[in-house]
Amino acid sequence: VVAISIGAYFIGDKLIGKTAVHYIKNNPLALDEIIQAHTEFKEKEQLKINAALIATNKDRIFSTADGTPFAGNPNGTVQFTVFIEPFCGYCHQFKATINQLIQEHKDLKIIMRDIPFLAEASPMVVKALIASHAQGKYLEFQNAVKEIEPSLTEAKLMQIAQSVNIDINKLKTDMESDAVK
Repeated sequence: VVAISIGAYFIGDKLIGKTAVHYIKNNPLALDEIIQAHTEFKEKEQLKINAALIATNKDRIFSTADGTPFAGNPNGTVQFTVFIEPFCGYCHQFKATINQLIQEHKDLKIIMRDIPFLAEASPMVVKALIASHAQGKYLEFQNAVKEIEPSLTEAKLMQIAQSVNIDINKLKTDMESDAVK
């Protein structure tokens, strides 16, 4: 009896498989619908995970009390956080949008989270960007470093900093401070 049940199961499984294949061959758009439904399901699941992570880390993400650079109104009631990498082309394109938003929305505070990961020079650039905030030059310096190459040297970075009137000695000192590290 067990052998018959198992045999019937496999026969049934093969029949279901053949039926599914036959249906998809005759209705190829059904596969697109299945893939779309699966993609939407995964996206919704990821949004739930992201929302939970944001809720858990809200104070760290949206706070500038630790000296995190920001653009716009320091007391802005509308806030959002931007994660940016110095060598990211998309990030550079987004800078124009940030500048436009600041001009158009006077109640906006944009928290800038610089994250180094694309190039060997990224940590040096991020430290310099964060350190420039102490001189009130963060956004200006951020806009000035948009054309840098991954082979960027510290000397070239300091030239860029000088071009936006940053005190280089203070910048170098601040780059090594615990607040920036």
